[in-house]
Amino acid sequence: MVQPGEGTEDTKRRVTKEELISEETADKDLENLIQKLSSPSVRLLTTDRDYIEITHEALIQKWGILKGWIEEERENLKMSRRLTQDTLEWKQAGENADFLYTGTRLAQVEEWIQETSITLNESEN
Repeated sequence: MVQPGEGTEDTKRRVTKEELISEETADKDLENLIQKLSSPSVRLLTTDRDYIEITHEALIQKWGILKGWIEEERENLKMSRRLTQDTLEWKQAGENADFLYTGTRLAQVEEWIQETSITLNESEN
């Protein structure tokens, strides 16, 4: 839910629930977490029918723990964001094989997947 800045500040990013679901994340557990974090007493997340986002960008800029995590994971977040975007484009192209990674790019992503702490969502797997 964070778009790492490239020469600019990090910003919030709207995501679909599907982007957050992985093999390790049960849909019910995710829904419970989203409900807790978006409850009126917590309000860390804002939701609508289709999207979830961090409520205030101030959380990204001022919450030291989150800011530290973003900084530590900056390159992984960028790679994850590229993979998410490329997966979306592949799906929009009717899962056309021309959009799949091959060669060096595929090898780089496979290596990154083995090394990263970021979990891929179901579409990216």
